[in-house]
Amino acid sequence: MKLIWIPILIFVSGCASGLKKSHKDFNYKAVEASEMRGECKLSSESKLKKSVEMAGICLARKKYEKVHEIALHIRSLDEKSPWGYYFDSLYFSKKGYKSPALWYAKKALERNKRNALMHYQVGRAYYELDDKTYALSHFEKANQLDDSLEENRLFLAKTYLSNKMYKKANIEFSKIKSRKYDFDKNLGLYLSSMQLQDYQRALSHIREISSRKYDNQNYVHLAFLYSKVGEIEKALDTYKYVLKQNKWQNTTHTKQQISDKIRELKVQKRAIANAKQNKEKKK
Repeated sequence: MKLIWIPILIFVSGCASGLKKSHKDFNYKAVEASEMRGECKLSSESKLKKSVEMAGICLARKKYEKVHEIALHIRSLDEKSPWGYYFDSLYFSKKGYKSPALWYAKKALERNKRNALMHYQVGRAYYELDDKTYALSHFEKANQLDDSLEENRLFLAKTYLSNKMYKKANIEFSKIKSRKYDFDKNLGLYLSSMQLQDYQRALSHIREISSRKYDNQNYVHLAFLYSKVGEIEKALDTYKYVLKQNKWQNTTHTKQQISDKIRELKVQKRAIANAKQNKEKKK
């Protein structure tokens, strides 16, 4: 069965962060955007640490032009600081300018090569440019430096999956703890488990995903998994449901292939019934 990784619903460019210590006397700490407090405003007298914190607040408020303004201010305060370049990378990424986003991310990384956020942002920029090889190396490095960055782990797992490194993908998806990534986690776990032929586990994870989020390919996978664990009736019902649908853009299967699957399962079902009947006659 040919598998295509289904695009995840949400992709966030970098961690909107409240930041404390990494360049000079402060270190980053990734914080959920919803937890950011304060107004998005900056005084020309603001020092480096305050400016970095304000950039995080403005990013959380989706005030991207202000993020860019503060990034310029940070570089005017200290050109060697990674944060001015980091926030401009986020700004250009949000604006859809992928190449500048990568350039600024690399400049940030040059200024602090031991910072997980910088490696993650470079990885994200490469990911957006569909360069999964370079993206993977930076996601792996970020994970080595700080394995608490859940968003980085998510993209590390997704990149392993797209590169057909199913065992590694499965391991990394399993480690994700944040509930906001439950959909992505279950999606990745069912796809990687299916490729690893751990069909029972794959079935348990695909069933954790709300059917409201299914497309036809998900239903095809669900039917396939039902058939692999011996739930023939459920597999038949699911394939029949797919056959009735009109939207085929999200599946690698044709209607003829689905019809063939249904016929195969009906033959299998009759064979099981006959074997059971013959066994009972011999008693």
